[in-house]
Amino acid sequence: MVQLEPDGMAKMSVLAGIGLAMAIAGFVYGVVAVGVPTQDPTPAQAEAERFNLALSSWAMAVGGVVMVAGIIGMAVAATRRTSGRGV
Repeated sequence: MVQLEPDGMAKMSVLAGIGLAMAIAGFVYGVVAVGVPTQDPTPAQAEAERFNLALSSWAMAVGGVVMVAGIIGMAVAATRRTSGRGV
């Protein structure tokens, strides 16, 4: 059986897709977990909101970085493919 090796472009597009999915998941988590902050929260509620907001922001930031890395990798793979060096 022949094992097909994915080229660099396919690997990088998967990386970009994972980053996009992570950024969207962080956004959705922020909307669901924090939503509209309460007007006069207790200290425990305020701490929970800060934690959930920080977690959501972290997931969106990491997802964005991974997505950008995947897009840059796709550009590099396309450039290498067209220049004849192969990936």
